[in-house]
Amino acid sequence: VAVAVAVAVAVAVDPGTDNSSEKYVVGEAPTSGEEETSVQLEEDPQKLQSLLNWAIEHSDPTELKKRAESAETKDRKAAESQDKASTLDILANQESEAEIMKEKISVVKNGTESVQVKLRALSTLDDLV
Repeated sequence: VAVAVAVAVAVAVDPGTDNSSEKYVVGEAPTSGEEETSVQLEEDPQKLQSLLNWAIEHSDPTELKKRAESAETKDRKAAESQDKASTLDILANQESEAEIMKEKISVVKNGTESVQVKLRALSTLDDLV
């Protein structure tokens, strides 16, 4: 199955100038009388490599670094928030020590439980106290 990649590249159309020194930021398009040219790429590695090289040459490294750091910060904050929420969910769904103690006391008071079960209940109560 052939996959086609469509990439729109904004190019300034002025036959007397060299556009190789212009820098573009992702998401910005050249303005002021410039036309937009659409280039379709198929699975041609040379075309893809040349497009990658052009993008690297015409990008602003400081702006790219700033955007990358911003994305990392957002991802880190989202992960921390999710960790906090999952920890709070775990804590909210756990039995409190008081509830565990009540259960173990009722096991010890229950006359139908075996000695082994009562000893385990007393041991748990000892650990909690």
